[in-house]
This record gives sequence, structure tokens and C-alpha cells, in this order.
Amino acid sequence: MTFWVREAISDEMGQADMAYVAIGVLTCAAIGALTFIFAMSAISYYNCKPITTVSKGDQSVTSVIPCNFDPLPVGQSAGLIFGAFGALIGALAGYMAATRKQRPAQQGDQTIIARTVQQVTQPQPAPDKPAVAIGPAKKGGK
Repeated sequence: MTFWVREAISDEMGQADMAYVAIGVLTCAAIGALTFIFAMSAISYYNCKPITTVSKGDQSVTSVIPCNFDPLPVGQSAGLIFGAFGALIGALAGYMAATRKQRPAQQGDQTIIARTVQQVTQPQPAPDKPAVAIGPAKKGGK
């Protein structure tokens, strides 16, 4: 079990990153808040008892208040929860982008400076034909 947790919170170098832990905590908090809102709404609807009789002194007035489920508060709370979640994830992504270590740029040939250097010669391929001396060019074409 600890293997997948370690893989979930570590980067490509195998080092754990608190930002990944924060993403997990934020996700659990958003899901927990949404579950709580839905549970409280369901309990409230289940326990709703319509008022049928209201007494005023010696008079009694009978009225019926129906128990209707209004989805607007649940929808608004879900929108606010995930709006806050999105804002926090966006801030965390900005933090991760700002603190990410930059990879070194590709470099061309490097000059190495050292104190004790011996001259290194590159082996040259042997010519196929012996070298021929070339004299000055003749004028006149022949």
C-alpha cells in the first residue's frame, strides 16, 4: 500500500514533494465538504415535518406546509466548494511552476581548462595514394 502512496507524492527524481501531498489533501477536503452538504440536505429533507396546526390563544389555525426539496442551496454550495478547489489548485500549480528546478540547456563543445594537460593528437587516416608535388600552373593551357 505504501508503494502507490510514495509514487503518488514523488516526482520524476523519486523525491517526495509537499505540493503533491497538498493536492491530495485539497481533493479529499473538497469531496468531504460536498459529501457533508449532500448528507445534511438529505437528513433535513427526511426529518421535515409539516406544520398542520398552529394555536393562537383560544383559536387554532390549521395549515399545511409541504416539505419540498430545493436544490438551489445544494447546487450553490457545490459550485462554491469546487470554485474554491479550482482556485487553490491553480495557486498550487503556479507555486509548482515557480519553484521547479530548471534543466540545464543543451550546450555545444566545451573548453576544459586543466593544469597538467598533455597534448593529444588525433590519429589521421593514411592517404590512399602518395602525395604528388604540384608545381606552379603553366600559362598557355598545355
